[in-house]
Parts: sequence; C-alpha cells; structure tokens
Amino acid sequence: MVETFEGERLVLFHSPCLDELGVNLEHGQDGYVRIVKRKNEDGSFGGTLGLVEGQYESGNIVCEVASVNLRHSISDHMFKLCLALMKVTPRPIEVVVKEETQEIRQQRSQTYNVAGDAVVISA
Repeated sequence: MVETFEGERLVLFHSPCLDELGVNLEHGQDGYVRIVKRKNEDGSFGGTLGLVEGQYESGNIVCEVASVNLRHSISDHMFKLCLALMKVTPRPIEVVVKEETQEIRQQRSQTYNVAGDAVVISA
C-alpha cells in the first residue's frame, strides 16, 4: 500500500489508458505535475470507459505515481520517463494527489510570472 502524507489522497486508475478516464497529466513550467480533467467534444468532462477509485479534482498536484515520488519539481525528461513507466505498470495505477498549496502557487507566480504554461501529454 502507498504511504500518503497529510492532505494527500490515493486514487486508483483501473483503465489501461488514461484517455479512457478522461484525464491528462500536465507538467507545468514550475516542474510540478498536475492532473487535469479533459473536456469532451460535447462539453462534458471525464471518460466514457474505465474505473477510478478515489477523489481528485482538476488541478490537483500529483505527489506520486507508480511508486515514483513527484512531491518536488521535476524535469521534462523525468516526466516523460514517468509517463512511460505508467504505460507498463500493472493496473490499477496508484496515484497520490493533493490540492495545490499556497506555497506552490506563490513559487510559480514569483518564478514564472505566468498562469502556468504547461506541457500536456496523454499517457
């Protein structure tokens, strides 16, 4: 079982593909990974297939995925390696998320002075 810290929640993704769940992982310029609900063509959110156990909100910080610690800022290279690992990890994928803290928001606005441009890749 995954160890979670204060304010963190465990989410289990049972689907073999995140696209089926209607979510993307977003790697922001600040180096943090966020979970983002994808908007469908009909304007609704989420996927049509797959099963998710646990609660997450769009914009939550991803703290851990497939036993990789993402509680700190990571490089683009590390993010791409993490996505590749997710593709081969047995299901369900264990993802630990938490709400974005004021400290991270302040760090992002002071460092980048932007709302948070991001690299978005579907796993």
